[in-house]
Amino acid sequence: MRRSIRHALMVGELPQGYALQDSDVGRSLSLGEGFGVVLPGDVGRRCWSKRWGLVMESRQQRDERLNAQGPGALI
Repeated sequence: MRRSIRHALMVGELPQGYALQDSDVGRSLSLGEGFGVVLPGDVGRRCWSKRWGLVMESRQQRDERLNAQGPGALI
């Protein structure tokens, strides 16, 4: 079983500001912090691990960021 996204961020397996990918769907975001698993609608949202827990941009923030980058912006 793969480690949670938060754990992977904490130990440097994933970079801070990691954008969730299609391959992350179903993977645990963070154990014990009220986050469940990555859902299809979460793809493209960026994540950071902070001292107080996992931080993830909202869907609105993701959409605004991608729209600002213009057509064809990669998640």
